Amino acid sequence: SVNNDRVRVDLPPSNSSYQSISSAILNGGCQVFETSSLTHVINYKVPSTYDGLNPSPQRLLANFAKKEQINHCNNTVGMLTAASMETFAHSSRSATGISIDVIVTAGLSNSRSAGADADFFMIREEYTTTDIDTFDERQKQQMMKPGTINTIIVVNAPLTQGAQVEAYAIAIEAKCNACVDHN
Repeated sequence: SVNNDRVRVDLPPSNSSYQSISSAILNGGCQVFETSSLTHVINYKVPSTYDGLNPSPQRLLANFAKKEQINHCNNTVGMLTAASMETFAHSSRSATGISIDVIVTAGLSNSRSAGADADFFMIREEYTTTDIDTFDERQKQQMMKPGTINTIIVVNAPLTQGAQVEAYAIAIEAKCNACVDHN
């Protein structure tokens, strides 16, 4: 389900475990989720002014999960975005008992594509909001601007490591193409 604050996808129990591939803050990377209970995917909207520090992204997602009545974050993949929830897309495909779900939100106000000039961002855990408030304008401009395409891929079948890499590569290629098409 989608509202102005979040995207939440509840994947039902399955005969086999779910594998997810994502750069999520909560349970990111390559994960395997047992399917004895629901597997949740959440993408929580933060204000474009969120500094990524206060509260920490992990605490923010844990508090949000509680608010959503998700009792255990072990079976939850969670991301943050400043993108409008109107950009949400969810696609499911299945064949021969294998299903793939892809969940995406996109904020292209700061889009990049492969080969574009790299940016330098000042992101350090020791910074607090007070520290950032004392930065001059040049330092503030070096801070990361919002602009993400959050993608979560969930598969209800075991994938080899090579297949996981291929799935993630395809997702990255799709992100790059979206940025090129947007410009």
